[in-house]
Amino acid sequence: RAAGTSESGDFLISKSEDISALIRPNRVGADDEFYTTFRKRSVYLPIVRNMLPDVLALFDAADPNGVTAVRNETTVASQALFLLNHPLVLQQSRAFAERLLTTATQTEAERVELAHRLAFGRSATHEEQQETTLFLQAFLNSPALAEKSEQERLQAAWQAFCQSLFCSNEFLYVE
Repeated sequence: RAAGTSESGDFLISKSEDISALIRPNRVGADDEFYTTFRKRSVYLPIVRNMLPDVLALFDAADPNGVTAVRNETTVASQALFLLNHPLVLQQSRAFAERLLTTATQTEAERVELAHRLAFGRSATHEEQQETTLFLQAFLNSPALAEKSEQERLQAAWQAFCQSLFCSNEFLYVE
């Protein structure tokens, strides 16, 4: 089954260790920065009637205005586009990449292994290790990054890899 809105959002934020323990008072209004900078488990996100945040609506959240016995489960292009383009996903991909690049592991293979363990709860297969190595090499040698420093290219490559993990079916669906 598809992971719900709450599960997906919580899991995305937890991979970069960006969940905040800070408790703030509830605020009213869907345009409040509270909704755009919220870094707690989504169960603590206050829902204002008639102002369901776009992200929640996109991923089939229950309508807060009525009783919802059965929720629709959709898989549509707008959800994939969200994962490819939304600033939250890009920010969390960047933070996850920084986490991988700053851990005690030093080799690329160890980082790929750690990424798979954190994102999927399992080891990377030999094929995934090879594909990731090819992806990272191609990304690092991209002409678009030619004028960047080695560190900036490395960060960009790992960020793109992390985003690809967040966009994968294995990340978005629960067995």
